[in-house]
Amino acid sequence: MIDGAEALRIGLAQRAYPSAFMWGEVMAMAASIAAMPRAGVRQTMAHLSHVDDLSKEESLAFAKQLRTLMPLDQRFADSAAKLLGDATP
Repeated sequence: MIDGAEALRIGLAQRAYPSAFMWGEVMAMAASIAAMPRAGVRQTMAHLSHVDDLSKEESLAFAKQLRTLMPLDQRFADSAAKLLGDATP
């Protein structure tokens, strides 16, 4: 078993927090997701539910197909990038 700091170090986690701060961080992330447009969240969830079974190329093709079926609005793309700490949506 590994702790959060080790999971973060080896790339299994994006963030690690002390236990005392975990609930507040979880609620902040949930509020951020709840503020996102539902269509974008649905698109992301649809993509994530399939990518484990796909190659990188198949995953990218599936993401492009989803964008055609359920276009992202810029607000969702910006919110998702901010949540994930990515400056390029």
